Amino acid sequence: MARFTCAHIKKDNTICGNKCCDPTGCYRHWKLYEKNIEKKSCLVSGCRKYTLSTTGCCPDHSSRFHSLNYQMRQKYEAEALQPKIPEAPISESDDNNASIHEHLFPASL
Repeated sequence: MARFTCAHIKKDNTICGNKCCDPTGCYRHWKLYEKNIEKKSCLVSGCRKYTLSTTGCCPDHSSRFHSLNYQMRQKYEAEALQPKIPEAPISESDDNNASIHEHLFPASL
């Protein structure tokens, strides 16, 4: 049976170092292995925390994304309540413009 050393990094940045038979970690940390593999560091520069969040930021820095999402929801709801003004059709033929121009401004003889 192979002997391994638990490589789990604790909160104080020290390695656990317990002897174990499982390569994923000792009896305390083997459940954390898969969870910690999925974690990514916070996107904010200088932050050393890790997160599983879809925003990519730790809870300390994710509030800016939540507030931005809230503002955008409010904006879209307000835009949805505004009445829609239909746009006038645009004529693409120049012949109609010429006939309208002649009708409005008859050529003097």
